Amino acid sequence: RNAYTDVFARGNRSTVAVSDADGYEVISRSYGNSTLYVGMNVKEAEKEVVIPVAESVGTVLTNLYDGKTYTVSADQNVSVTIPAAKDGGTIVLTAEKKTEPAPDEKQDDKKTDTAESNGNAQSSGNNANQSTSANKTNPKQEEQAVAEVTVQEESFANVIEAVNKAKTGSKIRVNLLKTTKIPANVFESIKGKDMNVTFKVSDQASWIINGKDITGNVTAPIDLGLVVGTSDIPKQKVTALADGNETIQLSLNYDGVFGFEGILRLSVGKDYSGKIANLYYYNETTGKFEYYQAAQVKEDGTVDFKFSHASDYVIVLNETDMSQTTGSVIASPKTSDNTPVAAAVILLLFGCALMGTAYRKNKKF
Repeated sequence: RNAYTDVFARGNRSTVAVSDADGYEVISRSYGNSTLYVGMNVKEAEKEVVIPVAESVGTVLTNLYDGKTYTVSADQNVSVTIPAAKDGGTIVLTAEKKTEPAPDEKQDDKKTDTAESNGNAQSSGNNANQSTSANKTNPKQEEQAVAEVTVQEESFANVIEAVNKAKTGSKIRVNLLKTTKIPANVFESIKGKDMNVTFKVSDQASWIINGKDITGNVTAPIDLGLVVGTSDIPKQKVTALADGNETIQLSLNYDGVFGFEGILRLSVGKDYSGKIANLYYYNETTGKFEYYQAAQVKEDGTVDFKFSHASDYVIVLNETDMSQTTGSVIASPKTSDNTPVAAAVILLLFGCALMGTAYRKNKKF
């Protein structure tokens, strides 16, 4: 990898294959005439992945870690195995460089003239492959992430540094390993900038925040962690809302308004691909579910929801958008549910207050 220092440090970055559900991502990095394909796997089992590449059919790619070679297929893909996380979880592929006899000066001049007169269409060998690769990938790469940052402990200095160096339109991916609590100064560094910062809080969930969507003043840390599959919502209310459909409960660690609108990308599983994920907010004060939004589960099993407020939520997986059929719904309370009792007590106290006021008025006059 030392031979490709400039590619890793200064090269453009583009995601070519990714699955949050399966725990892998493959990126391409290009600098000058060199292109690398870097695959990462965070799961405990190796992954078979088909990678689309911008190399010519028949080009041989070599894994810099173990020397294995892969040949580009007719549909410009290579099928590789990314090792399990415990075994390193990484591959780095590069086009095999062929050693050819150096042409004499005349031949070199002739080739140059021919290339110029034909718009480089007759360039041969590996240089042609590399030129094709650069032409195909660079425009897309400039739109993709410029940095990937891992937070090992609780210091976010490297995140702020990446944000300050990034250009407009950049995408930054932050892998959170030890904490999901984001300091206020991180949000302030992003605020107002047209860039997406993705905070990966677990294998199942990531938050995508654009600096333009941070409209409030974030003055304290915000915990972006969440629990999937359980919440404090009474079970019988969830059952009544679901009406026989599958549900997923969410409990966000933070409670209250964020000060920004963020996208929660959640992996719900490929089995639900194509279904509509209906999101409901549970209002503890009223004991009601309030319809929040709906989104279709993507082919990779992920779904995106917009959040500006953290609390407890329920996702109902259905064939249709349920906004027109449910609106706000309430389930019959169980015996131990004190909502009606509390309401009665409030009404009683209010009545007593009115009687006391009337008594004082009568006494005064």
